[in-house]
Amino acid sequence: MTKNQIEVITSVERRRRWFREEKERLVAATFEPGASVSEIARLAGIHVSQLFRWRKELCQISAPSVPRLVPVEVVEALPVPASLTEPPPVSRPDRCGRSASRQPCQRARDDPRRACGSS
Repeated sequence: MTKNQIEVITSVERRRRWFREEKERLVAATFEPGASVSEIARLAGIHVSQLFRWRKELCQISAPSVPRLVPVEVVEALPVPASLTEPPPVSRPDRCGRSASRQPCQRARDDPRRACGSS
C-alpha cells in the first residue's frame, strides 16, 4: 500500500497572496538546468499555468514604443534591365546525359568528330 500525503483544509481559505520575491524565486528555479516547471509548481502547491504566467510577467522585456504603421513613400519605378526581360538560356543534355555547358564528354576529348552533341 502506498502512502500519499493529503492536505486537509478545515477552514475557508482565501486566495494565497504571493510576494514578488517568492514569485521571483520560483521563476528563477524554472530556469535552472534540468529543472521541471511542473515539478517546481507541484512543490510550491500551485498550478503549472500559474507559474508559466509569472514567468511571462516577470521576464517581459519592455520594448520601445514602435508605431505599428510606418509611412511609405512610393517612387517612380526604374526600368527593368534587359537581362531580366529575356529568358535564361536552356541547356540541353547531350547524348551522354551531360549538360552542354559543362566539359565535353570523354569521347569528344578523344575524337572531336565523335562528340556527343554532334551527329
